[in-house]
This record gives sequence, structure tokens and C-alpha cells, in this order.
Amino acid sequence: MLYQHRQDLIPVEVKSGDAGKLRSLHQVMQTCGHPCAVRLLGNRFSVDRVQTAEGLPFWLMNLPYCPGSQLPAYIDYFVRQYALEPSGAG
Repeated sequence: MLYQHRQDLIPVEVKSGDAGKLRSLHQVMQTCGHPCAVRLLGNRFSVDRVQTAEGLPFWLMNLPYCPGSQLPAYIDYFVRQYALEPSGAG
């Protein structure tokens, strides 16, 4: 799914397990024009620097299901902290 945050559409993927290749998310990241994506899953919160199969770096916020109900607040924090450059620190 896509979440509108100001002028950007943030891709959000919901995963039922911990593992996954996120192929569709990687395809969206190749064309979306910013370095932020979200994955909702049954795990702990983290922000990871990952890259698409084509080598494009981006930030992936892993958000557990329960805090997912606060998605707007988490995305606002995430974009403020990590949206500058994928190679920079957040």
C-alpha cells in the first residue's frame, strides 16, 4: 500500500513472517523518488539501510504490528530523521 506523507507517497508493506525478499517494495523504491519505505511485521522496531536488487540504497523502517496503529506519527518521525540521503546517518 502507499501512505501519503505531505507530497510523497511512502510505500508500506505488511509481512506475515520475519523473512521475505520484498520484491514488490524494491520495485516501487526504484521509481518513487525518495529513500523511505515501511514494513509492518511481527518483530521489533528498527530502521535499516537496505538496497534494491538494482543497487539503489534506501531506508526501511520495520514497525511491529501494534505500533502500526500510530503509523502517521511513526512515518513523520522516520521521514524527518532519515529522508535526507540514504548513505547519511539518521
